[in-house]
Amino acid sequence: MTLKTHPFTLIEAIITMVLIAIIVPVSIEAVLLCQRVELSAARSQIALDLAENLLNRKLNDPNNELEISNGTFEPEYPDYRWNLNIENWLVADMNQITVTVQYPLQGDWRSVSLSTLKAQ
Repeated sequence: MTLKTHPFTLIEAIITMVLIAIIVPVSIEAVLLCQRVELSAARSQIALDLAENLLNRKLNDPNNELEISNGTFEPEYPDYRWNLNIENWLVADMNQITVTVQYPLQGDWRSVSLSTLKAQ
Protein backbone atom coordinates (compact mmCIF):
# COMPACT_ATOMS: atom_id res chain seq x y z
CA MET A 1 0.00 0.00 0.00
CA THR A 2 1.41 3.34 -1.03
CA LEU A 3 0.37 6.66 0.41
CA LYS A 4 -0.04 9.57 -1.92
CA THR A 5 0.96 12.95 -0.59
CA HIS A 6 -1.07 15.88 -1.70
CA PRO A 7 0.52 19.29 -1.92
CA PHE A 8 -1.13 22.27 -0.26
CA THR A 9 -3.86 23.90 -2.24
CA LEU A 10 -3.74 27.60 -2.97
CA ILE A 11 -6.51 28.34 -0.48
CA GLU A 12 -4.66 26.49 2.33
CA ALA A 13 -1.51 28.50 1.62
CA ILE A 14 -3.46 31.79 1.62
CA ILE A 15 -5.21 30.94 4.90
CA THR A 16 -1.87 30.08 6.49
CA MET A 17 -0.34 33.37 5.37
CA VAL A 18 -3.33 35.35 6.69
CA LEU A 19 -3.12 33.63 10.06
CA ILE A 20 0.61 34.35 10.27
CA ALA A 21 -0.04 37.98 9.30
CA ILE A 22 -2.49 38.26 12.20
CA ILE A 23 -0.54 36.35 14.84
CA VAL A 24 2.99 37.73 14.32
CA PRO A 25 2.21 41.45 14.93
CA VAL A 26 0.13 40.63 18.00
CA SER A 27 2.94 38.45 19.36
CA ILE A 28 5.55 41.15 18.75
CA GLU A 29 3.37 43.75 20.47
CA ALA A 30 2.93 41.42 23.46
CA VAL A 31 6.70 40.94 23.74
CA LEU A 32 7.30 44.71 23.56
CA LEU A 33 4.66 45.32 26.22
CA CYS A 34 6.32 42.76 28.49
CA GLN A 35 9.66 44.51 28.02
CA ARG A 36 8.14 47.89 28.94
CA VAL A 37 6.50 46.43 32.04
CA GLU A 38 9.76 44.77 33.09
CA LEU A 39 11.66 48.05 32.66
CA SER A 40 9.05 49.92 34.67
CA ALA A 41 9.17 47.35 37.47
CA ALA A 42 12.97 47.37 37.55
CA ARG A 43 13.20 51.18 37.74
CA SER A 44 10.47 51.31 40.35
CA GLN A 45 12.34 48.75 42.47
CA ILE A 46 15.58 50.73 42.16
CA ALA A 47 13.75 53.90 43.25
CA LEU A 48 12.18 52.09 46.19
CA ASP A 49 15.56 50.69 47.29
CA LEU A 50 17.14 54.13 47.03
CA ALA A 51 14.30 55.68 49.06
CA GLU A 52 14.60 53.02 51.76
CA ASN A 53 18.38 53.44 52.03
CA LEU A 54 18.12 57.23 52.19
CA LEU A 55 15.35 57.12 54.79
CA ASN A 56 17.33 54.71 56.96
CA ARG A 57 20.49 56.79 56.61
CA LYS A 58 18.68 60.01 57.55
CA LEU A 59 16.90 58.43 60.52
CA ASN A 60 19.89 56.56 61.94
CA ASP A 61 22.58 59.23 61.64
CA PRO A 62 22.90 60.86 65.10
CA ASN A 63 24.68 63.90 63.63
CA ASN A 64 22.05 64.50 60.98
CA GLU A 65 19.29 66.98 61.69
CA LEU A 66 16.11 65.95 59.91
CA GLU A 67 14.98 68.79 57.69
CA ILE A 68 13.14 69.19 54.44
CA SER A 69 15.70 68.66 51.70
CA ASN A 70 16.25 67.26 48.23
CA GLY A 71 18.99 66.00 45.94
CA THR A 72 20.09 63.34 43.49
CA PHE A 73 21.75 59.96 43.80
CA GLU A 74 24.81 60.91 41.77
CA PRO A 75 27.09 59.44 40.50
CA GLU A 76 25.48 55.97 40.58
CA TYR A 77 21.93 57.04 39.65
CA PRO A 78 22.08 60.59 38.24
CA ASP A 79 18.53 60.46 36.81
CA TYR A 80 16.97 59.65 40.18
CA ARG A 81 15.97 62.64 42.32
CA TRP A 82 14.87 62.57 45.95
CA ASN A 83 12.83 64.83 48.16
CA LEU A 84 12.52 64.51 51.97
CA ASN A 85 9.41 65.96 53.57
CA ILE A 86 8.47 66.19 57.25
CA GLU A 87 4.88 66.69 58.42
CA ASN A 88 3.18 66.66 61.80
CA TRP A 89 1.20 63.50 62.27
CA LEU A 90 -2.22 63.08 63.84
CA VAL A 91 -0.76 62.05 67.19
CA ALA A 92 1.10 64.63 69.23
CA ASP A 93 4.88 64.40 69.30
CA MET A 94 5.04 62.37 66.07
CA ASN A 95 6.30 63.36 62.65
CA GLN A 96 5.65 61.62 59.36
CA ILE A 97 8.86 61.54 57.33
CA THR A 98 8.41 60.86 53.63
CA VAL A 99 11.07 60.26 51.00
CA THR A 100 9.89 60.59 47.42
CA VAL A 101 12.15 59.40 44.61
CA GLN A 102 11.44 60.54 41.05
CA TYR A 103 12.84 58.80 37.99
CA PRO A 104 12.37 59.09 34.22
CA LEU A 105 10.54 56.38 32.34
CA GLN A 106 9.65 56.52 28.64
CA GLY A 107 9.64 60.31 28.46
CA ASP A 108 7.63 60.77 31.65
CA TRP A 109 8.52 61.23 35.31
CA ARG A 110 7.38 58.56 37.76
CA SER A 111 7.77 58.54 41.53
CA VAL A 112 7.65 56.28 44.56
CA SER A 113 7.21 57.44 48.13
CA LEU A 114 8.21 55.78 51.37
CA SER A 115 7.04 57.07 54.77
CA THR A 116 7.66 56.34 58.41
CA LEU A 117 6.84 57.87 61.77
CA LYS A 118 9.33 59.28 64.23
CA ALA A 119 8.90 60.76 67.68
CA GLN A 120 9.84 64.41 67.91
